[in-house]
Amino acid sequence: MIGGATADIAPWPAAGGRGGLGGDSRLTANGDLLDEMRAAVETTQVDAACIWAMVTTEAAALLGIIDAGRLSPGQRADLILMRDGQPLVGARRADLSLVMCGGVPLLGDPAVMARFSHVRTCPATLDGRPKLIHHRLARRILKGRFQEPGLTLAPLPVVPVEEISHETYH
Repeated sequence: MIGGATADIAPWPAAGGRGGLGGDSRLTANGDLLDEMRAAVETTQVDAACIWAMVTTEAAALLGIIDAGRLSPGQRADLILMRDGQPLVGARRADLSLVMCGGVPLLGDPAVMARFSHVRTCPATLDGRPKLIHHRLARRILKGRFQEPGLTLAPLPVVPVEEISHETYH
C-alpha cells in the first residue's frame, strides 16, 4: 500500500520493469515482509514467482547489493527455511524453521538450530512457537528500547565479558 491505496503494479513486470517488495519494521507498522507478500498475492496482480523475485533478485538489484538476492558461490548466505515444506507466500513468522544471515543461523526451530552446535543460543517464543535465537542477537534485542511484538526471550545466561565484547554474530 502506498498512501493508503494499493499500487497498480501489474504493468511493471509485463513491460520489463523492475520492482522490489519490502516491509516496515513490525515496530512501526502493522506487519512484516511476510504480510506484505501475502497482501501482494491477494491483489492478484502478480503471481508467487514474481513476488519471490521482488523480495530476492529484483530487490537486491534495485538496491545495488551485488552479493545478495540468490544463493551461489561467493554470495552472502542470507536465507530462510520453511517448516514442513510450506510455501513462503502465505507463511507467517512462526512458520520459519531457520533464518540465516551472512551464513550465520540467527533464529530457528530448536531441532534445526541444534544442528549448529557451534552457535550459542537462547530460548525464545515467536508468535507462540518455541524457537532458539543466536545469543548475540538476543542480547541486542534485549538492549533495545523497543521490543519486537510476538517475541519473548528467556533470561539470558551469564556470559564472560570477553565473549560478548565483539558485536559480530560469528
